[in-house]
Parts: sequence; structure tokens; C-alpha cells
Amino acid sequence: MLKISHEKSAFISLICTWIVIVLALAVAVFLPKLVEIYTCQGVFRTNEYIHILVWMYLLYIPAAIVLVSLIMLLGNIRKEEIFVKKNIPLFRALSWGCFLAALILLVLSQYTDFFTLNAVVVAFIGLILRVVKNVFEEAIILKDENDYTI
Repeated sequence: MLKISHEKSAFISLICTWIVIVLALAVAVFLPKLVEIYTCQGVFRTNEYIHILVWMYLLYIPAAIVLVSLIMLLGNIRKEEIFVKKNIPLFRALSWGCFLAALILLVLSQYTDFFTLNAVVVAFIGLILRVVKNVFEEAIILKDENDYTI
């Protein structure tokens, strides 16, 4: 089985994150046309083109929060700063970004059921990230206690 070092793995994750950012920006450019196509084909239940487009663009706010937090977290990991207090707000931002995206997706679910499933999945990811944040907080407390033990 192929084994990748943790440095290379973090670097690959960082590259993938930047690829997602570039793809998200490309989608943002073509989003009006995509929404128009889906609206005309009857994928969306209504012809509320502007409402759908606005809510889809609002998804870029939590996406930006998540992607920036992820880049910062991966940067810390590459510097071997893993169980440090400055990573806790990054995990918090990741989870809240997912929860915000889930809320926006729930609003979009009035136009098609596809967004409902996505909202559930994104909220579940936010919950998992919240648990990971709590585990990291406890690990940092234990690490700090062990650092002060003689």
C-alpha cells in the first residue's frame, strides 16, 4: 500500500483546497447561466431565478469561511503546530461554516429536494467537526498538563 508522509499529505490537502477555491470561483462566474438552465429545464420547482441565484451566491460566505479556515489549519499542520490553542478557533469556524451552509441549503430546499439532502450532509459534517474541535480542546489541556508535569 502506498504510504505518504504527513508533510506530503498536508501539502496535497493544501493543493486540493486551492483547487476547490479556483473551481468555486469558476462556478461563481457561470452560476447565473447554470441556474437559468436548471430553471428552464424544470429542475427547480419555481421560476424564481433571482431568489435561487441570490441564495446560491450566499453559499459563498460559509464556503469562504470554511476554505480560509482550512488553509490556515493546514498551514499550522505543515508547521507541526497541531495540538495548539490557535487551531481551536479554526475548527470552530469550520463547524459553524458548515452549519451556516446547511441553513442556506435548507432555504434552497424549497426549490428542489436535492438541497435538503445536501443540508443534512453538511450539517452532519459540521457536527463531526464540532466533536473534533472538542477532542482537540481536551487534547490541548492534557498536553499542557503533561508539559508542566516534572
